[in-house]
Amino acid sequence: MKTKTEHEYIVTESTVDVRSYTVWSDVELTQDELYTVFYEVDYVDNATNTFEINGKKGTVRFDGTEFGDDGQLDYEKVG
Repeated sequence: MKTKTEHEYIVTESTVDVRSYTVWSDVELTQDELYTVFYEVDYVDNATNTFEINGKKGTVRFDGTEFGDDGQLDYEKVG
């Protein structure tokens, strides 16, 4: 059940985070193939996943996230 309030806001914070991955393959991958396979790994440091794309096999590892600073705040009054 939602509580009755007089004012409602949606607050957003924007930062620039940098996520790093390592991809290994026995054969060269195209840019499109690289951009497809790196999404197939969990966002947990050192998590790995094997992939096969267009007959090419390999492994992708999530190396970690460098969290951005200098967050920019914004809000919108919705009620």
